[in-house]
Amino acid sequence: MPGFLNECFANIALPFEDAIPSLNERGLKIDEMVVSGRSSSDANAIYIAETIENLDLDEDEKLVLVGHSKGVVDILHFLVNFPQASRRVAAVVSVAGAINGSPLVAKMDDIYADLARYFLPSRCNTGDDGALNSLQPAVSLSWLAANPLPESVQYFSLAAFTKRDNINTLLKTGYDLLWSYSPRNDGLLLITDQIIPGGTLLGYANADHLSIVLPLENKNLLISETIQAPQKFPRNVLLQALLAYVAEAFEPKQE
Repeated sequence: MPGFLNECFANIALPFEDAIPSLNERGLKIDEMVVSGRSSSDANAIYIAETIENLDLDEDEKLVLVGHSKGVVDILHFLVNFPQASRRVAAVVSVAGAINGSPLVAKMDDIYADLARYFLPSRCNTGDDGALNSLQPAVSLSWLAANPLPESVQYFSLAAFTKRDNINTLLKTGYDLLWSYSPRNDGLLLITDQIIPGGTLLGYANADHLSIVLPLENKNLLISETIQAPQKFPRNVLLQALLAYVAEAFEPKQE
């Protein structure tokens, strides 16, 4: 599940798109669910519910939702807003998820307004235009406090942070702004804001917010030199490890 504005740049990269084909060849069934990049989490929850209700699952199949950034927030809103459909979900895996929102949102209004006016209309629909508000820390924390997550679902979180010299150029300003809160950030989120409450913390990845899921270094783009990380992140291995860990969690416990 991609995050904020990712739909608008889906032609460039989607989360784990370079890892999915090889895993499908190994017998896993992995599909990309591209939610609206500019819509609120409640709006995207409707789309997720409709998609999941139409899935044809075998009785022994486990449905695992993997989300990045705001995509995880969209998933959590789906689980709460659609309890019947959420019973089909066995687990949620958050990869650099914007669970508590981001302090940067307060500084993004002007930037987003310019993007929305001059650039985004040709790339994606407006939706309800509530994406940025869904990432407000006050909104996120209030929602989490008022909406307990379904206990029938298992939750896993992988947070990300790295050093400044390993941050994409596009994210360095965000990293510097977040540094006043904590140097442990990924350029858009603090590590403490990336963890689903009550779930399992899988660990911390040495990567920035984009490189952990997006294969930007594989793109033959004019912008690639400015937005790719100095080092390629092993996303294929990461996704395999995440799904293997989750699969083990489903196995019966031996006494």
